[in-house]
Amino acid sequence: MYNIGDDGLTEFVLRTAKTFPARSRSDPKVLIQKNAGEEWKDRFNVYFPSETTVKQSKGGPQGAGTICLQSKWYEGPKFPRRVLRDCVSRREGLLMHNKVCIHVSTLS
Repeated sequence: MYNIGDDGLTEFVLRTAKTFPARSRSDPKVLIQKNAGEEWKDRFNVYFPSETTVKQSKGGPQGAGTICLQSKWYEGPKFPRRVLRDCVSRREGLLMHNKVCIHVSTLS
């Protein structure tokens, strides 16, 4: 279940609560479930060029920047690999400078 119209405080409440499930700060009668902060995994995509995309670009790996991501993090069981999407520029052979996170709007 998604909190449509969430005021942005859900994560803060979960992070600062002393007990779980936590009570909402805006309405103490409403409980925020322990897993409420997990919904982002189903609602975000992260677009970043893959290694293949970088290698096939005109500049190759020398034309790409770096991202601070250790392989032990990426290969870890909690890393959200399923939200990653390959970012391929419409300009063939060129890499896009921007890195984009997209919020996927769903009504469930």
